[in-house]
Amino acid sequence: ERGTFALSPAARAAQLQRVSDAASLEKLVKAQWIASIQELFQPWTPEVEMELWGCLRAYLTRLLRRHGAQTALIASGQLLDDAELDKSAGELLADSIREECNTVDPHLARTAVQKFLREQTKERAQYIAQLLDGTFSFYTLFTDEATQDYLKHAIPKITVFLDTNFLFGVLN
Repeated sequence: ERGTFALSPAARAAQLQRVSDAASLEKLVKAQWIASIQELFQPWTPEVEMELWGCLRAYLTRLLRRHGAQTALIASGQLLDDAELDKSAGELLADSIREECNTVDPHLARTAVQKFLREQTKERAQYIAQLLDGTFSFYTLFTDEATQDYLKHAIPKITVFLDTNFLFGVLN
């Protein structure tokens, strides 16, 4: 149909495989994290698991959204009407716990989320990298042209140093 874009069958299959791989990675990361925190929560129930995973996802969403919005704010110079921009990471976590954890003790939920971020695995690093990539892609696609031009010319090239343990974890 005229004016419609579609992937070729091979490209569509490749994208569907990437989506499937990402979903499998998320399931693995969740299972690893749950196994590492399960002993903190007695009794362990499906409801506890659902609340904790929901809390972690809500927190990561808020955190990545804030950083993306702050980047857009710096680049465009326009004030964004977003109450979460000025909140600390701790406040974003508290909001996520309050929103998602109805039966889970808030202090234990905070400990579980902190454990997710502090105790990296190769799969967890890959999962977070994919979330960061998705956030970057979103803000790249939905940032106006003037902001994109400004970013291309105003932001100097940077050198990123990565810890060798992180690199070995990613590269296996």
